[in-house]
Amino acid sequence: MSSMTNLNVVDNKISQLAEFIYEKKVEKKCPILLLGADCSVFSKCPSAQSLIEKIICSYNINLNSKESTFRDIEDNLNTAIFNLDIANYFSNSDPSKGYWFLGELIRDQYFDLILTTAYDTCIEKILSKILDFDDFKVLVRGDIDDNRISEHIEIPKPKIKIIKLCGDFLTKNSSIDPCNFWNIKNSLIDILHNKIKERGIISIGNSKYDSFIFNKLFIKNINELYLACGLDEFDDIKKNIFKTTKIIHIPQSDFGELMRSITWKLGKIDKTKIGKTARLRNDFNEKTGKNFDELISLCNIAIERKLIESLVVELQNLIEKNCSESNLVFIHDPDCPGGTEILQIMESKFKRWIEHKNITKLIIKGRGPDVYDRSVTDYFDRNDNKIYNNEILKNGKYLLIDSVSFSGGTLKKCKDGLFKILSKHHCNDFEISAAVIFSGLNLKYRLSREKFLNTLFKLRTTKAHQILFPWGYTSSTEPIFPKTEDLSNELEIINEFIPHPMFTFWPRPWGNILSFIENKLVSVKILTINPGEKLSKQKHYIRDEIFIVLDDHITLQIWKKNILLRKGDSFRVPAGTVHRLIALDVSCRVLEISTKYYDQVDDIERFEDKYNRVRERGNV
Repeated sequence: MSSMTNLNVVDNKISQLAEFIYEKKVEKKCPILLLGADCSVFSKCPSAQSLIEKIICSYNINLNSKESTFRDIEDNLNTAIFNLDIANYFSNSDPSKGYWFLGELIRDQYFDLILTTAYDTCIEKILSKILDFDDFKVLVRGDIDDNRISEHIEIPKPKIKIIKLCGDFLTKNSSIDPCNFWNIKNSLIDILHNKIKERGIISIGNSKYDSFIFNKLFIKNINELYLACGLDEFDDIKKNIFKTTKIIHIPQSDFGELMRSITWKLGKIDKTKIGKTARLRNDFNEKTGKNFDELISLCNIAIERKLIESLVVELQNLIEKNCSESNLVFIHDPDCPGGTEILQIMESKFKRWIEHKNITKLIIKGRGPDVYDRSVTDYFDRNDNKIYNNEILKNGKYLLIDSVSFSGGTLKKCKDGLFKILSKHHCNDFEISAAVIFSGLNLKYRLSREKFLNTLFKLRTTKAHQILFPWGYTSSTEPIFPKTEDLSNELEIINEFIPHPMFTFWPRPWGNILSFIENKLVSVKILTINPGEKLSKQKHYIRDEIFIVLDDHITLQIWKKNILLRKGDSFRVPAGTVHRLIALDVSCRVLEISTKYYDQVDDIERFEDKYNRVRERGNV
């Protein structure tokens, strides 16, 4: 069977599962959800087997890690030490996107009784963020008697209940050894049997270690059973225990992808998920708006092609006047190009002049999360042939050339790369200089303080954190305005308002995104939409968005209705609402605030798009 066929089979099974969940919600008989510990592997939680191996190895206990249980380990360790170790391994859990999607499904009343064999607190962490404290209750076996748990299940409020079948790491007396699970009392077994028989059950993330759960709980006449997320070990159970049960096995190993797929399918089926839109007014006063405009104007600038070409001409004159004998080293950052584009312009305008120069293209890596690990990777000649270390040694004079240097970080890394080669070959008589078209306000001061550049040629000084060149965006990797005596108080204040490295720019075919902050709970951005351009028609399954309009001449499309918005207006777009922003005859800016769970990549579905991105992920 081809991979495409396999994908279609899985997709059809997930569609069946979503239909089942929706039908049960309509009947007000939500299916029981059984979560295994494997769901939490994606949340920085160890599996039971790996945890046993870690503790045995850490304390050098004379046990077979493949055959041992937690009870065996506890018998060989002080109980307090054992409990502390367990807590250390689970306390740093960070709920994965699968739990966020699950939390939204619970809030939307698709599930109200969740059984889990996991020891972590991922599901509690999520529900505490999206629900009121009184909306759910966690019942931990080992901490609460089985008879009491049975009583709580039948109590109407709170409606949502989580039963931790094997205890958790926060409870001292929890029955963390699966062997103890056999002691479950009949009162709890009976009530779970009845609930499962009436509603059906969905099992996600359980493994062969949880087979006793099926033997103990689910042996009586289950009408619907969905096995999902890596349950290939259950062949014998399916044959022997569930001979008359309808079983749909979804061979899906990624908890996050599975929950996202289920959420998307339910979004297509369940029209009640779409909330009501509400138009809001915002009381931005004229003074606040003016200050905000000034702040944003310092963030980024756009440079036209003609201006760049004229500046490159000036740069060539400076090089000829001051560094005519230097080897020209053009810096190339694949994520933020600049140096090699200057080389191309020079080759078209000064062909005879530059063909007599020794040319090196220096490749540097490290943007985004790797910004503090920036380093030189390779050197190439003008024809993109790799240059080896001994070939770089020329006359000892080198000029680093780039389009912009905001704070000198990239220049320093490039200088360090050259310095290592020159020092390795015992070349002590060398001179490394730099030339940039744009520089940060105090770049020369910072570089002289580092004492590694003899000269610095710059044509223009900029306050910007980001420059849009004809070939793409280049943004700072460090704060622009360090607190030094030669800077005004105003610039120091601006630096406080623009944190790095969270402050980023992202080009889009319709304009650009200026991002102030992005995390799982919220994102704050400014969307700049070019004249006549429009975003894709899209919806989000989890996050709500608030749009605050900063300029006139913009339209918000909600489903098929167009709403003309003006400066100062705001509009909330709840999750599930199909929408798009459209700029009219001028460039327009919109402040976008996303709440609930923010996921730029997966929490989006496009229906129409001018730029053919309907099947693309959300970060394009």
